[in-house]
Amino acid sequence: KMHLKEGEKVRIDIKVPAFAEDEQNFVPVDYVANFVVAVLEREALEGQIYHVTNSEPPTLGDLQKVFMSLIPFEGISFLGDQDATVDNKAEALFMTNMKAYAPYLKSRVIFDKTNAKKVEQLTGVVCPKLNHVLLKRLFLHAYQANFGKRRHEVSESPSSVDQKTVG
Repeated sequence: KMHLKEGEKVRIDIKVPAFAEDEQNFVPVDYVANFVVAVLEREALEGQIYHVTNSEPPTLGDLQKVFMSLIPFEGISFLGDQDATVDNKAEALFMTNMKAYAPYLKSRVIFDKTNAKKVEQLTGVVCPKLNHVLLKRLFLHAYQANFGKRRHEVSESPSSVDQKTVG
């Protein structure tokens, strides 16, 4: 761990093979569950294909801003269509951990939300806007849950990390 003064940041260069403006179609699980129940409760809605997506998904740039507000480091850059070359240990670790997500970062899928919009209008079940506050809560929860991995010891939360240490 590195001890930093308040407001101090560490530069760790990490290149991401994606576009900052690319949307990331995050949807809260409770929205998906409520959507499915709303469809199942209305026989007339059954038998259709529904792309349960976010009408206003955050971009990778949005996610980067939220992430960077929580931890005291800088240096993430987006490469667009270029493939990333690994130039340091931090990039190697990042690329290893992001391997499963790489296809999502590069895909530019456009979903047909026509049927889903009808359900939203009929039922009032809509995806919440994933603004800075909600995204920050999601990141903090993921951190506190160790991103779903087993934890051997309790560590500090990003809210305390951003004031004093980087691990």
